[in-house]
Amino acid sequence: MSVHVHPGLGDLPLYNQDLEQNPPTAVHDLHQQILQADGLLIAAPEHNAAIPAALKNVIDWMSRMPAGAGLSGKAIAVAGASP
Repeated sequence: MSVHVHPGLGDLPLYNQDLEQNPPTAVHDLHQQILQADGLLIAAPEHNAAIPAALKNVIDWMSRMPAGAGLSGKAIAVAGASP
């Protein structure tokens, strides 16, 4: 088993439906990594009683990507932390 930690969720631009068909490079690259993965572990601390905005942005991008979305049908585990 190998694990890849994506270090730059904050580097993705805010989701923009107008860019779905030709996404920015950072979005495209993350999408390709997710397509190649057997599963995902999404781990994030709570922020203002909700998921962090950067994670919500990633979910928005990845759930709307063409060519198989990447999230649909993939094994995904979610872990969070709260004070």
